[in-house]
Amino acid sequence: MTSLKKYTIPFILFFLSLLLRLHLISKGPFHLDCLNLAINAEKTLDTFQLHYLFGPGYPLTVILGSFFIFLTRLFSIDDPVFSVNLMSVVLSALSIPLFYFIAKKLSDPFSALLGAVTFSISPIFLGLSVYGKSHTPSLFLLFLCILCLIYYFENRNKRLLLWGSIFFGLMGAARVQDMILMIIPLASLFLLLKKDKIHWKHLLQFFAIAFVIAALFHAPYLLTKSRNLFYGQFSTFWESGLKQNFMGFLSPILFISLTYLTETTTLVGLIFSCLGFIILFKTNYKLSLFLLLWTIVPLLFYGNLITSAPRFLAIILPPLFIAQGMFYKKMTEFSFFTKLPAYVCYLAIFLYLFSSAHPILYIRNQNAILPEFVRWVTDSTEENAKIIITDNSKFYSYYGNRAVLGRPLAYTIKEHMLDDFKKSVDENLESNIPVYITALSLSSYDLEHKFSNFVKEHYNLNYVGEQISEGWYKGAYHNLIYTNNLYRLTKK
Repeated sequence: MTSLKKYTIPFILFFLSLLLRLHLISKGPFHLDCLNLAINAEKTLDTFQLHYLFGPGYPLTVILGSFFIFLTRLFSIDDPVFSVNLMSVVLSALSIPLFYFIAKKLSDPFSALLGAVTFSISPIFLGLSVYGKSHTPSLFLLFLCILCLIYYFENRNKRLLLWGSIFFGLMGAARVQDMILMIIPLASLFLLLKKDKIHWKHLLQFFAIAFVIAALFHAPYLLTKSRNLFYGQFSTFWESGLKQNFMGFLSPILFISLTYLTETTTLVGLIFSCLGFIILFKTNYKLSLFLLLWTIVPLLFYGNLITSAPRFLAIILPPLFIAQGMFYKKMTEFSFFTKLPAYVCYLAIFLYLFSSAHPILYIRNQNAILPEFVRWVTDSTEENAKIIITDNSKFYSYYGNRAVLGRPLAYTIKEHMLDDFKKSVDENLESNIPVYITALSLSSYDLEHKFSNFVKEHYNLNYVGEQISEGWYKGAYHNLIYTNNLYRLTKK
């Protein structure tokens, strides 16, 4: 009975988190990566050949997506987008009781409960929980890894160390960049939470096994006939996504990232997290160093990317909410005059976070805005028409059955890029193939207005109509709904 009782709170946390996420699950693919995941996961299931996503490929994320497509097909649900969205729903809901167990081990049951509840409804994490993405499998596996390590340091059961390394390797198979960023924080666990002399052999074994597992999942991308395509994708990811994208430590972009953290914890909540770290440092400085490394290492990388987005920061939310829970617990221990304000602040922050995320996510639960816009474009254009598109070309091929034309997307557009673009458009127009462009495609990636001015100089923009569309660039908990015009190009 006692054994069952200790699982009551984790089960309730999971059940309520699952209900909330099922209530808010996205109707369509909010993000381009979500649609890519759905398409490649379905291909993987149908062909039994592992397909890859952009960059490092995210093999385990694709496999998990395939597994959920298989499960939903058993219930005659054939929409792969719904299936990968459900993957995030289930794995994020399972992550909440795992968070609770970790926080409970590192602090106490009351702090763990408070931290788990606010983590569950924090806008960044909740937003990622309702559409298919690699972040939720990555966090789920990281929690399993950390929980195994904590129990290992308690009783030195080597099986737990083995399972921890397996889960860490699987995390790398789901999202390898997050795995790399967690190497230093997890290594610190061996130094900080040890009860006796550290066994360096065990530390090396842990990482060796994890790296082998991650490598084995990525091996099919390197050994199959499509490896040249994968090398090309990964090279582009490395150059534009990492080398050119990283601004260096303490760049101006970091202030934007801190704004994202403030939005998902509130300014008061972020201050409480910092105070929680201070309280923890006085009581258990080793544990506080681990949580600080867990926060700082990923923040210094993701927080300084030119394309920094809220979803990248999901990995650093757990230590912030663990520390925040500890602060609330400490405030309730002093007196009634600190206990009541602590409860009031907690409730106010909870209601604010929930009310800021819920309406936006519920709109996506009721509407697949971007797919609906693409279907409208399809209905408004000829069957042989081509649409000039930036990032969303996959939506047009999947939902609209329309061919697309690319356009220069560089931050600094060169003259030869514009000449090549004009040549492509002219060839289509001379072949009596209608060419269309949306207002978003006309203005995106064009800070100097070179592209839009070039198009207006050489072509007539014949207004066709307008429809509501949605952008995913600012993150899932930002409402970026706008009116997008459609134009048909004709030569001047």
